[in-house]
Amino acid sequence: MTGRLFRQIFDIIKTAVVQLVEQRSPKPCVGGSSPSCRAIFWYSLFLIRSHLILISAVNISRFVNEVLVELKKASWPWESDPKVKGLKKYKELVDATVVVLIAMLFLAAFVSVWDLVLTKLVSKLISSLTL
Repeated sequence: MTGRLFRQIFDIIKTAVVQLVEQRSPKPCVGGSSPSCRAIFWYSLFLIRSHLILISAVNISRFVNEVLVELKKASWPWESDPKVKGLKKYKELVDATVVVLIAMLFLAAFVSVWDLVLTKLVSKLISSLTL
C-alpha cells in the first residue's frame, strides 16, 4: 500500500513539473495539458493524510492491545478470591502503604535532625569567625 501511495505522489509531482514547464513556454496564453493539477495535488495531500491516520490508528490499537495483555499478566496487590470482601481484600496493599508511610516519617525525621545539627554547627562556625 505504501509503494502505491508513493507512486501516486511521484506521478502528481511529475505532472506538476510538466505543467510548470508548459506554463513557462513562450506562448503565455496556452494552458497546461492537465488543468486540474491543483486538484490532484490536494487529492494527494488527502491521500497522504488518510494513510498517516490509518497507520497511527493501527499503531494505537496495537499499543492498547499490548497494554491489556501486559495488565492481565501483572500481579495485583489485592486478593483475587471473590469470597474475600472489604479491607481484607486489600490487606497486602494496605500493609505496603503503611510500610511506605512509616519509612517516609523516619526519613523526614532523619533529614530534619541532620538539618538542625548542621544549621547549629554552621552558625557557630560563622559566629566564631566573625569575632
